Amino acid sequence: MSTMDRLIERSGWMFFVLLTGVAAIFAGRWMFAGAACQRFQDVLLFACAAFAVISMLIYALTAEDSFLAKLKSVVFVLVFSLFIPAVGGPFLVRLPEVQNLFCAPDPCLKVAQAKELHKVGELKGAEVLIRQCLAETSDAQCRAIAEQELIRLLSDQAGVLINDRQCDDLRALLEEAESLTRKQGADSDLARTVQARKEDCQRVCAAPPPTVMPTPTPSIQLEVLRKQREDNVGVLDVRVWRDGKQVSDLPRSAFQVKMLTGTPLTIRKFEEWRPDEPVCLIAVVDTSGSVEPGIPQIRQALQGLNDNRKPDDELGLVLFAGPQDIRPVQSPSKSPLNTSQVDRAVGSTALWDGVLEGLAQTGRCTVQLRYLVVMTDGSDNASQRVSSRDNIANAKWIAQEVNKKKVALYTVGVKSNELQPEPLRLAATSGTYTEAADFTALTALFQKIFGSTRDFYRIQFGMDPTQRMVTLRALDATEVNVEFAD
Repeated sequence: MSTMDRLIERSGWMFFVLLTGVAAIFAGRWMFAGAACQRFQDVLLFACAAFAVISMLIYALTAEDSFLAKLKSVVFVLVFSLFIPAVGGPFLVRLPEVQNLFCAPDPCLKVAQAKELHKVGELKGAEVLIRQCLAETSDAQCRAIAEQELIRLLSDQAGVLINDRQCDDLRALLEEAESLTRKQGADSDLARTVQARKEDCQRVCAAPPPTVMPTPTPSIQLEVLRKQREDNVGVLDVRVWRDGKQVSDLPRSAFQVKMLTGTPLTIRKFEEWRPDEPVCLIAVVDTSGSVEPGIPQIRQALQGLNDNRKPDDELGLVLFAGPQDIRPVQSPSKSPLNTSQVDRAVGSTALWDGVLEGLAQTGRCTVQLRYLVVMTDGSDNASQRVSSRDNIANAKWIAQEVNKKKVALYTVGVKSNELQPEPLRLAATSGTYTEAADFTALTALFQKIFGSTRDFYRIQFGMDPTQRMVTLRALDATEVNVEFAD
């Protein structure tokens, strides 16, 4: 019998095989409707059904024409078309190659990926992911989250463009960001951030850009008065000097903070502190036996505080020796310190207990800027409110506690046979350590404390918690490196 005769004779059988394959596909689409990767499951189903049908069509031409042979072909098509996708699909879909080719990720996952890129300064890559998410999803909640993240990205990109004076691109970014804040009803912080960017844009782009970029010159210098890092936020208090004169009324755009790699960091908050801002200073004075030779220096230093303070500055005084001899003899007030209170030096030394009492006294200050000036020889042999017996470890812990309270700690080493400068340096991470024997240096220190609120800029910026150093620049001054304590 010829092949054509077989095709004619077994056409009904072959047609039934084709119908079985089609039925298997419809059954498989119903069975695998909830598959994790529907596209791959469909491809696998169609491939298995096609293979089974073609195989059984060939079998129909060559096998014996019997009921059992026909039944086998139908069963094979059904089993092969459904069993292989049911068993192999969930296993194969886990392969990265399969997922990358067939399984498109959830668009909303791209928002999380964009936020990670945003944290490390990859603003353009983050923006691409956010816009892909908005193009691919219709979920209202997902779109709202994506649009809020897009507002943050546009605002941060605007900060970079402000520094580069790219006014046309800057205006386009801010118009989109402002449109999104109105459309989504974004929270007030986002709205204020966009508004601040617009104000900076108007200030920078109102005048034509300089035709020649200024070159760094030593006539402009930066003075970092205070540095602090808490989680992912850094704070710098800065003065700007030009030819020996302090520069005021600078805009936010005059300052740049960058990572060491050159990636700009977003300035979240910018303030200029005006003259005559009062401070609150608590003097913590060691009156233990070891500082007996330094009592005259301590009295002279306390008088220096009285002489350098402004009328609205608040002063407080804590005296300490042993754990039972810690006395807050003056709460923060506008009255001068009574230097005659330091009239004796006896007993053991609970240095860190005394500092903690001084830190507690800063909670009674009525002004924002608070300082501790600790006058001691750095020796500690009786503190009970610290967990370690190691003086160095306790100094580092005290520095952390003071920083948490946003208090600047300055230490003054007084004359003693047991003077230990190293713990005093480590404790004063938010301030400085000074030897009391050099009263000229002490006078400069007190003038710095009381005068540090007379025209300076406070810059708050986002930074990675693992960063220890950033670069700061203002106007055309040379960049300075600022290192934060661990």
